[in-house]
Amino acid sequence: MSIDIKNLCYTYGENTLFEVAALKDITLSINDGEYVALIGHTGSGKTTLAQHFNGLLRANSGQIMVEGIDLSIKKADLMALRQRVGLVFQYPEYQLFEETVFKDIAFGPKNLGLSKEEITERVYSTMELVGLDKSEAERSPFELSGGQKRRAAIAGVLSMRPKVLVLDEPIAGLDPQGKEEILALIKSYHIQYNATIIIISHNMDDIARVADRVIALNQGTIALDGTPREVFSHYEELISMGLGLPTISKVVYELNKKGKNVPADIITSEQLFDYILRTAKR
Repeated sequence: MSIDIKNLCYTYGENTLFEVAALKDITLSINDGEYVALIGHTGSGKTTLAQHFNGLLRANSGQIMVEGIDLSIKKADLMALRQRVGLVFQYPEYQLFEETVFKDIAFGPKNLGLSKEEITERVYSTMELVGLDKSEAERSPFELSGGQKRRAAIAGVLSMRPKVLVLDEPIAGLDPQGKEEILALIKSYHIQYNATIIIISHNMDDIARVADRVIALNQGTIALDGTPREVFSHYEELISMGLGLPTISKVVYELNKKGKNVPADIITSEQLFDYILRTAKR
């Protein structure tokens, strides 16, 4: 089990005039190797929840176990936790800080106490994983293109080889090609290292394609939890929560409003095309 949460509560500004309950009695388990998407409107609690996974926030009450570390106790080993759980913030290129791409990616492995040879191998293998050429290693990260900066910043997290990778809107602000490249490298890391992936995104079409499981938060609670096909079939509930639908889900929703009786769990163009072919042959 990568993450096991029981009755987790978190309140911003507790015992002040500005008190806001961000998470309310969350109980949740995420298994090793799952690819999970967290969705929800702004203020639903998804980013707050994600920041508990590597100890950036500490729960007011409840229990949270992450990679075998009990974060409910005050003396939890946060250094060990952050070696196992990587967190990529929105616009991660703002996290770049070293003189060269090599040094930036090497920062984490160096702090793990690896040898120079191991650090070098780790840097170059991670650059290959994220699609950066070795020739870029000695360049300033600030000279890279926007997409390259994003990949270099993510490489700095991946070089630690985290067992759990948490990404908050990792494709925000990218063009379609850039989005596909980032999603592809995340998938590659997921497969190559059997890592647990937790991604926050507002792009429902991408979530429908890449995630194995979708957890929808609403007002600090878990409203829906299941496969993408299960979750995105709850049209009315998602709309009432202020969430969008994958494009194909919208098409199916409109068809069914007109009495067409298309299966509600169709969420991709491939699934819809397959359904049309099957029904046409009847």
